[in-house]
This record gives sequence, structure tokens and C-alpha cells, in this order.
Amino acid sequence: MENGWKMPDIDNADIYQMLRIMNDKKKSKTKRVGKNDSLIGAITGKDPRQSS
Repeated sequence: MENGWKMPDIDNADIYQMLRIMNDKKKSKTKRVGKNDSLIGAITGKDPRQSS
């Protein structure tokens, strides 16, 4: 496996545990943007509309 998983770990884990681990990995890289947030602000870390 390319992600550093060992086969016994996968065999012993149930499907819900696997899904939870995969979702946790996804969440750590993505940032949710609220409807009032600027997409550019979410990417760069500062909202261009608030720059003075």
C-alpha cells in the first residue's frame, strides 16, 4: 500500500473505522468556506475585501 498502511492493519479494521480515518485525512487538508467567507480569503488566509 502506498499510504504507509500495513496489510494486517487493514484486515483487522472494520469498514467504519477505515472510512473515519480516510475522512479525517481529507479534512486535515481542506478548509470549509462559509457562505459569507471569501474563497480567495480561505485560500490565502486573508480576505481581500477587508484589506484597507
